[in-house]
Amino acid sequence: MLLRLDSMPEVDPTVRELRRRVSCQIIGLHEILDVVLGARVESWDGFLRDWDDAVAGIEDEVCREGWR
Repeated sequence: MLLRLDSMPEVDPTVRELRRRVSCQIIGLHEILDVVLGARVESWDGFLRDWDDAVAGIEDEVCREGWR
């Protein structure tokens, strides 16, 4: 998706800003997925009952750090 986004011509400054924002969001989502895939859920007992809380905590942490 980023490659396709990069192939768009920069005719208008608004398009350039939109591309920059979308790129940042894609990278941020990628970072969240990396963290989620590598996360260990505390008090894991074989069920995903705490998974929503774990994902919310990871999202908060990534948002506090800021997207690149």
